[in-house]
Amino acid sequence: MQDPIVFDPVIGHEVRSDVDMSVPFPEDRSFGVWALDSRSSGRYIDDRQICCSGGVWGSASLPFWPSSSSLTFFAYSPYDLPMRLEGGNLMLEGFDVRDGDDELLFAKTASGLTSAQGEVKLPFIHALAKLDMRVANGYGNDVQVRVDRILLKGVAMRGDFHSARHPYWKADESSTVDVIIFDSERDGQFLAGPTMQFIGDVHTIIPQGLTPSIELTYAFRVDEGEWIDGQVESVELRDVFWEPGRYYTYSLRINEMKLSCTTGIGHWNERK
Repeated sequence: MQDPIVFDPVIGHEVRSDVDMSVPFPEDRSFGVWALDSRSSGRYIDDRQICCSGGVWGSASLPFWPSSSSLTFFAYSPYDLPMRLEGGNLMLEGFDVRDGDDELLFAKTASGLTSAQGEVKLPFIHALAKLDMRVANGYGNDVQVRVDRILLKGVAMRGDFHSARHPYWKADESSTVDVIIFDSERDGQFLAGPTMQFIGDVHTIIPQGLTPSIELTYAFRVDEGEWIDGQVESVELRDVFWEPGRYYTYSLRINEMKLSCTTGIGHWNERK
């Protein structure tokens, strides 16, 4: 009797301090899968949609395990993306992060899998990166600061993805824009002393190696004096190389008409 092919998908497969950081793949989502045959090098499964039914990840349209060869699996999510598989490399061209697919995921198994392994564990990895910002008042206790706007300038929003041996993106430099991290039309965000405060939303970005900058617009006043509006300071982010699956936090400090910045880097669900 031939065995059906079923899957055990997880997201964020990482082991840190002997703790598996992965989480189960959401059962209300689906993914696409290919399988390459080790004997023929052909496609044993060709971009089939896999869903969860009754706690089992599979599809009635899938073939059974081959009896005399082994398989290597490739997968991606969401399924409606125009992903391609070429030479063992998942490829996605012209992806625009503004289209709303925040959870772009991909997976590749070890080669040589057979029915003896049972469920095929698919270790999905995030193909995108994300970032946020926090700001502190470095003037001192006698100066109040109000943040009115934060821009991340010169960021590519579109690019081509390749899984390869080490996943990478080729950013489309013609698609660079200024991303609004925070914009207050009325009251702004007041900074309470030197403590860092997160301001604005978390943004999903295409991994890239461009040279963006951060522009911060703020107002300040000394003691109970008049607010001095329209102060603009910038800092260039040198040696930027945003990687897939990373979470970047930029910590900004406003101090004597100068903006300084440090970077915290964590994994996808790990804010530093």
